[in-house]
Amino acid sequence: MLGAMSSPPRAQTVNNHDMSILFRNVAFFTDAGAGWTGIPLTRWSSPIVGFMAGGREYRQHVRILFAEFSKLTGLPFRLTDNPRQANLRINFLSRSEIRKRNNAPNVNCAGRYSGKKGTITRAEVFISIDSSSKAHHCLVEEIIQILGLPGDINMFEKSIFHDKSTQTSLTIIDKIMLRTLYDPRLKNGMKLAEAMPIAGKVILQIMKNISKRQK
Repeated sequence: MLGAMSSPPRAQTVNNHDMSILFRNVAFFTDAGAGWTGIPLTRWSSPIVGFMAGGREYRQHVRILFAEFSKLTGLPFRLTDNPRQANLRINFLSRSEIRKRNNAPNVNCAGRYSGKKGTITRAEVFISIDSSSKAHHCLVEEIIQILGLPGDINMFEKSIFHDKSTQTSLTIIDKIMLRTLYDPRLKNGMKLAEAMPIAGKVILQIMKNISKRQK
C-alpha cells in the first residue's frame, strides 16, 4: 500500500522529525485537551458505511474521498441510502443549525465519534452548506478527524490540520498521517509512549519510499 502514495513536488520540505511531531499532536491530543499523556490511539477496525443527510451536490466529492480514505486505511468505505445501515452520518446543515445542535457558538463544522478501547464504532459529522467551498473543505477536515486524527496544530499551511487551512483535498502530509495511523504495527488503544516509537519507524519508511520515487 505504501507504493500507492504519489510523491509531490514539495515533499522534500517535509522531514521525519516534523512528521512525528505532527502525528503526535493530531493523533493523541484534541481541541478539548487531553492532559500531558494524551488520549489512547483511536481508529476504526470495521468497514465504514456513510449516510448523507442532505448535500446531494456533494455526493461525488464524498465518493472520491471515500475511495482515497479506503486506500490509505485499508478499510472498505461505501455510501448507503439507508440510515439504519450507516455507522457514519454526514449531516449537511446551515452554520447556525450546526452551532445550535452542538451547543458550540463559534464552529462552522463539527464532528464526533464514539467507541471503546481505542476502537471507533460510530461517528457523525456536521457540514455547513452556507458556502460551497467551505463545505468541500469541511468534508475533508471533519471526516479525517473522525477517522482518528482529531487534533490541530499549525505546523504546515499545506495540511488539513492547520487552523487556517482551506484545503478541499488531502495533501501529502495528510496522507502520511492517515497512512501512519492505520499501519498494522500500531494497535487500537495504544498509549502515546508506546505508540510513538513505532509511529516514528512507520513515518521513516513512508518518507524513504517517497524519496526513492523522487530520484
